[in-house]
Amino acid sequence: MPSVSGYNKREMRTIRLLILFLACLLAALSRAEAPASLADGMKLVARGEYDVAVQVLYPLAAARPFDASCQYWLGRAYYGQRFYGLAADRLGEAVNRDARDRDACYWYARALRMAGRVDDALLVLPIFLKRFPTDTGLVTEYASACVMGGRTNDALAALHSLTARDASPAMRATVDEWTKALTGADRPVAVEPKLARRTVHFELRCDASAWMLRALVNDVDDLREEISEVFGVEMRDFRVIAFLAKGAYETYARAHRGEETAPAAHAYCLGNTLVLRLPEEWPEQEGARQTLAALLRHEMAHLAINLRTGGQGVPLWLHEALACHFGGTAGFATGRIPDPPLAPRDLDAALQSRARGRQETAYAQSHAMADVLTRALDREKLLALLDALAAGVPLPTAYQDIAGEPFDTFLTEWPQRYPAAK
Repeated sequence: MPSVSGYNKREMRTIRLLILFLACLLAALSRAEAPASLADGMKLVARGEYDVAVQVLYPLAAARPFDASCQYWLGRAYYGQRFYGLAADRLGEAVNRDARDRDACYWYARALRMAGRVDDALLVLPIFLKRFPTDTGLVTEYASACVMGGRTNDALAALHSLTARDASPAMRATVDEWTKALTGADRPVAVEPKLARRTVHFELRCDASAWMLRALVNDVDDLREEISEVFGVEMRDFRVIAFLAKGAYETYARAHRGEETAPAAHAYCLGNTLVLRLPEEWPEQEGARQTLAALLRHEMAHLAINLRTGGQGVPLWLHEALACHFGGTAGFATGRIPDPPLAPRDLDAALQSRARGRQETAYAQSHAMADVLTRALDREKLLALLDALAAGVPLPTAYQDIAGEPFDTFLTEWPQRYPAAK
């Protein structure tokens, strides 16, 4: 029989082997889990489920900051959410990790342009084109950036260089279409009103009379102080563009937003710019003055959120909810709350609908959700939530960290909490 000491040695050796086996197994499982999570995120991006994709990819990218693929796909998910600044940050990291990745270069340049960082896009695109000189996508992206930068001739030269390399009918048709769009007389141009007034905090332009301009400046300045305090941000370095003429407003909005149709609303915010259409009876009629005041208050709340967050990370429904709660509904939330309530993704779609009834019910639900949310979170926590979202933290993660309950619980229970909150 083996000695006791020999038996103990074998036992210890067995234990050590078992520990080593378990360690290797855990490492293998860890390696297997990461690609699966990345694959899941990629599939979600491909399906257009960007909110869920960010929830999957954000912790993965945080755990693997030097992994170009993780950064790239998280950037693509942010891009799908239209958070172009966050997308540019992540895609830039992907390019830094792998400068030969054509897709990372393309989407990085595109995100820069869409984030309004046109100069940065024009800085990196020539570098990318040296690496990929025959890439049609990068050439057209460069042309788009040139157009936004006021360099139409450079855009046309870049496009015509494509036909020098590819004289196929399809390529010629594409270039001809671009050329027609760039030189066509019917192309919308974002022409700003010439009447301008600058203050220490903002610039205001409008196509009305000088005395109307002065009145509007005073209204904006009064609201600026009030809304600044609510969102804990000094509202400065922003612009207000006001149109009395409907046609001028719609033409400007189409070009400014890069969309074929003008917005149905009388105002919108894009970055640090507020664009609005003045009521036709303003300022002679009291009702028109009240309408404008309500519209300004609501849009200034949107503007304050953009200034605090850099226009990044806040879902549309939450943006509208907070603007309604702190800036007033401006007559939008006149519908009934849908029964059953809309899920966040469907709520976003309804808010963008051109069907007035559907839009009004969406505003009503957003306003109600804000009532519940602002009672669950005090001002300090609410601002912390906005800051976390601006940093790219997914809403469910940020909400649970700050509110101390799962975001799904809020979504499930807010309809029951709402009557108690009123």
